[in-house]
Parts: sequence; C-alpha cells; structure tokens
Amino acid sequence: WLLYSSVATGYKNGVFFAGPPLSDASWSYVEPEEVFGYEFGFKAKLLNNSLNLNAALFHYDMDDRQAFVLFVIPPGLLEVGLDSIPKAEIDGAEMELKWQPIIGLNLNLGIAYLDAKVTETIEDVRGFPLAAPIAVGETLSLSPEWSYNALINYTTPVTDEYQVSVLLDYTYRDQVSGVLSDLNAVTGTRSNIGARFTLSPVDEKWAISLWGRNLANENDVVRSGTDFYGGRSMIRQLPKTYGIEVKLNFF
Repeated sequence: WLLYSSVATGYKNGVFFAGPPLSDASWSYVEPEEVFGYEFGFKAKLLNNSLNLNAALFHYDMDDRQAFVLFVIPPGLLEVGLDSIPKAEIDGAEMELKWQPIIGLNLNLGIAYLDAKVTETIEDVRGFPLAAPIAVGETLSLSPEWSYNALINYTTPVTDEYQVSVLLDYTYRDQVSGVLSDLNAVTGTRSNIGARFTLSPVDEKWAISLWGRNLANENDVVRSGTDFYGGRSMIRQLPKTYGIEVKLNFF
C-alpha cells in the first residue's frame, strides 16, 4: 500500500481566442488561469500483485477559469468567445482497478465523479450580454458528473505457434455542456461498446484484427451548440462501425 497526499498550484497561460470572429470581443486577451489543489489517495498491489487498485479524492480552487461563453452582439447575432470565470471549485474522486485473475485474462475498470461548480459568475463578455445567465452553482463546461470505463481482454494460445485475443470495452459519460450560457450546448449521456478479435503468432511479428465500435448503434450527441441565428447544431457519434486491421512488426 502507498498512501499519499499533495498540495499543489499551477497556471494556464493567458491566450487570445483564435476562432473566427464576428466582433472585436472575440479578439480580446483572456487572463491566465490559476489553480490551487489538494489531493489524497492510495495505490495498492493486492492478491499476490495480480490486482492494482488506485483511488484519489481531490479539491481544486480555480481563479479565472478559461471557458467558452455564448454572448449576443449587434444586431442580435450569437457568438462564442473565450472568457474567464472569476472563481470556480471542483471536488472529485476517481478509482482505477487492474486485475489479472488468471494468466491471459486482464480486467480494467475506471470510475470518476466530478462536482465542478461556478462560485463567482459574470454578467457579460467585455460589455456584450450573455445569451443566458450563468448562475452561481452552475456546472462548469466539459465536466460530466459521472464517467465509467471497463475493458476485458483475454489472450490464449490456439496452437504452439499462434494465439488469439478477444477484447471488449465499454465507456459511459454523463451529460455535459461544451459552452457556458448556451442552453443548446448541453448534450445527454454518451455510451459506447466496442470489440476486437485478433489472431497473431506467439512472437507477435504480425497480427490481423477484426474490430467494431458502437456495437449498440447508439445515436448519442457528442457535441452541440447554438449557431449564429439561434438554431441548434449537433455532431453525433459515428454509427455502428466495423473494420479490419493488419499489423506488421519489422523489429
């Protein structure tokens, strides 16, 4: 068992937003982002070192958090720019498990929780009104409350010279917003199931794989937002997709 704790501070450089502008507001400089964080966690090797278990709790205090914000410019057009949220807090926890119960079988599991909130808000973007108010307590952009991932991989020889590997994976993410003050930027949950079947020699000089993504053929929205005229634009995840991959190692 390894127990640890840390107190750390860091910053992110100030920037000029490089997106295509509709107004001078988008060209303005955004102040550096600063963070002061506390973390406590452990790393453990269990069951004769076949199981690795890592977990952590953390708290971040953020000043001038850089975030995309939707605002209104004359004559009533909507524009996304970069601005600073004066103060924000993030509380969270994460856990990672890696287990090899038998030779050839590997199980990975990850889970994360975030409570990321605005604690001091803004009312405009360099004099331009927000498209929607940003309330104290509102969730920060790109901060899903829960996210999970799981992976199972089993490799076994089929002859003295060849082996097969079967991999299944699953990911899940809670709803998330990509842009603050944009009601159209909130996307729902997203999940994905994938699989891969691989044949290779034991020395792995080459490999042939059949793979599939989004096997449940989910139609989740990956990203969304408001366009210039108030409509909603969306990007959806790829539908059920299959492929063949050939790999050759020369050394």
